[in-house]
Amino acid sequence: MEIKRWVMRCLAGMSALWGSACGPMNVMGRSVPDKEYIALYDSEMAREKKGLPPSGGHDEQGRPTPWDEFWCSVGPTRTIPATAQSRRMRKYIVEHRRALGLPELSCAAEKL
Repeated sequence: MEIKRWVMRCLAGMSALWGSACGPMNVMGRSVPDKEYIALYDSEMAREKKGLPPSGGHDEQGRPTPWDEFWCSVGPTRTIPATAQSRRMRKYIVEHRRALGLPELSCAAEKL
């Protein structure tokens, strides 16, 4: 009886894994709506506006990543081939940074 339960649990787990692999995926393993990306980008732009370093961005020596390098290396700037969502998010970053009066990015004209 125990073996039968164990086999059923294994089959249920395998079917759950298989079912989750059939949907659309991105780097994070799920479809992420624009509003989640926008919230993240807005918080980073606020940090930049305050003169704070990017959250979590450090080089090998522990120095904070420069903002230009940070923005030119985030998700929508590196998506190859570019998707509709990555183009929207890239445009959002460039336009909102300009609206906040932040310096122009070295990669702003690329892929826009």
